[in-house]
Amino acid sequence: MGIMLSSVILLFVGNAAIRYFSLIADIPKAILFPIVLMFCVYGAYAVNNDTFDVWLMLAFGLLGYVFNRTGIPAAPFLIGFILGPMFEDNLRRSLLIGSNDLSIFVRGPITWFFIALTVGSISLAIYRFITARKEPKRSVDESST
Repeated sequence: MGIMLSSVILLFVGNAAIRYFSLIADIPKAILFPIVLMFCVYGAYAVNNDTFDVWLMLAFGLLGYVFNRTGIPAAPFLIGFILGPMFEDNLRRSLLIGSNDLSIFVRGPITWFFIALTVGSISLAIYRFITARKEPKRSVDESST
């Protein structure tokens, strides 16, 4: 009930405040970026009261900047960074359940379904990549006719 009540209240408050939140887009970047950086540093420090967290935040910010400048998508890195520890824990748990026998990953029909789904997804991605490279690029004049 509490979550439902807070959602209803948030609906009304959000609708009333959206006009003012949209004004943030009008703030010049030279003023807005230092303010956002200040809140980021404060938030990183406030979690554990440790400056290591601030340095870690700055390092990942620099890594994100490098990714942005070189055209490397950051989403796969973030997904791997977030899901990596969960994968390790569940892999360890599965191996403990299976007494360190790797055949636990291919025993049932559900696992074969997901293996086939994974292989199919990777094959489709490779096929699309190869066909996209083979197609000649059309010029602007050809595409308008």
